[in-house]
Amino acid sequence: MKRLQIAQVQRQRSSLITRFFIFKFRPNDQKKTGLAFAFSRKMGNAVVRNRFKRRIREIMRLNLPATTRVDVMCIAKKSLLALNEPAWELEREKIREWCAHL
Repeated sequence: MKRLQIAQVQRQRSSLITRFFIFKFRPNDQKKTGLAFAFSRKMGNAVVRNRFKRRIREIMRLNLPATTRVDVMCIAKKSLLALNEPAWELEREKIREWCAHL
């Protein structure tokens, strides 16, 4: 996504707020879904941040309907180092349910 698209998504009120993430979205007229991340260095080192980016991309790929065209901004709220496996399972379930309703 380009900077202008990211700024437009950030202004949207449509969102999913979980314990560790905030997801904001807006419909787009592109041929594909756009996904952007805002993870500060405080959230963990590059390995940790990139692992969660890959995990979230995969959840979106598997659970968003093929006809859905949205721009999504994922913002990390808390340290990803505190996100253990049981907590991640809860987060993943919430994200899956949200994707199904888009």
